[in-house]
Amino acid sequence: MKTLKAFESFLRRSIKTGKVDLGYKSTLSSIKSAKLVIYSRSLEPERLQELIKAAKSHKTPVVEFDGTSIALGRACGRPFPVLALAVRSPGDADLKKFLEEVEEKVKS
Repeated sequence: MKTLKAFESFLRRSIKTGKVDLGYKSTLSSIKSAKLVIYSRSLEPERLQELIKAAKSHKTPVVEFDGTSIALGRACGRPFPVLALAVRSPGDADLKKFLEEVEEKVKS
């Protein structure tokens, strides 16, 4: 991802115009219909393994947010910490472009 602002822009647009479930438990329960899962570095290793295993079983892409759960909450425009979120419908946000940018960042 080129900038944190682009990441935040994608999140906020998805939340405003699409369908996004915030929180670890909500993410796990809606992972079947999710197009993307994002988690913060604050997520405990056991929970992270469970989340990744569930996402892989449904072939859902998983992206790590390079920040704490408080920072992820702020990026989502929320005044509370967010450990994980599931984007069920990105709305007006360009999911394909977002995933391509994330892939480019991983490669470099």
